[in-house]
Amino acid sequence: MKKFLFSGSIIILFAINANAADTYSYGYVYPYAGNAAYAQPYGNTAVPTVPAQNQAGRRIHTQRSSYATGIRPYVSAKVNYNMMKNDVKVTESYGSRSSTEKADVDDDVLGGSVAAGIKAGMIRSELEGNLHQDAEKTIYGLKASVKNNSLMWNTYLDIPTRTPVTPYIGAGIGVARLKATVKDADINKTSTNFAWQIGAGTAVEVTRNVAVDLGYRYVDNGSFKVYSDESETDKLDSTSHEIYLGMRYTF
Repeated sequence: MKKFLFSGSIIILFAINANAADTYSYGYVYPYAGNAAYAQPYGNTAVPTVPAQNQAGRRIHTQRSSYATGIRPYVSAKVNYNMMKNDVKVTESYGSRSSTEKADVDDDVLGGSVAAGIKAGMIRSELEGNLHQDAEKTIYGLKASVKNNSLMWNTYLDIPTRTPVTPYIGAGIGVARLKATVKDADINKTSTNFAWQIGAGTAVEVTRNVAVDLGYRYVDNGSFKVYSDESETDKLDSTSHEIYLGMRYTF
């Protein structure tokens, strides 16, 4: 074989171990003069906690796959871009007649979340807390805002690929704390609602313990009356589309 054009170049190899159901090997292979570079997967041996260095000078790193057996706790944190859609339905009554108008307090805001959970094979389940910036908009000449924070219990199904890249789908239920405020009007109402969400994403394992997570989810935060009197009723319905980027550490 010809010598490599550039000494010290790095070849990233992925090798599947057909005999081990819960591990795969990949590594950074450092070629050296007179020998071909290759990645040798580990067999049914204990997975090393640090990269192994053999006498040939090849540095191989083996890590558990995303579908490894056993129960492992984890923690995660995310930042998200939240496209909030807060629809307001205004119903006015005039004796036996009534009319309905629609407005919205739609806004794109930033948010974040932290979660703690457990992973068992392809299933992950976690408790997640979410905080968001207030959605703000001027409607009918008045400045309105909607605050939305939530606590969710999520369950995910990881789809094994025998590579560090693991797509997943998930869903969750919980409670959303909504607060609607309209300045210069007597509206300042808070409600705790049932909430649910559904989404999908992809996690990329950087090391045996650390994964980077990119995904999307649709969230329904419920609805409630923000104002009501003899002639008018205002009802708010809150949903959102979220794109998030996060990091997960599995113990």
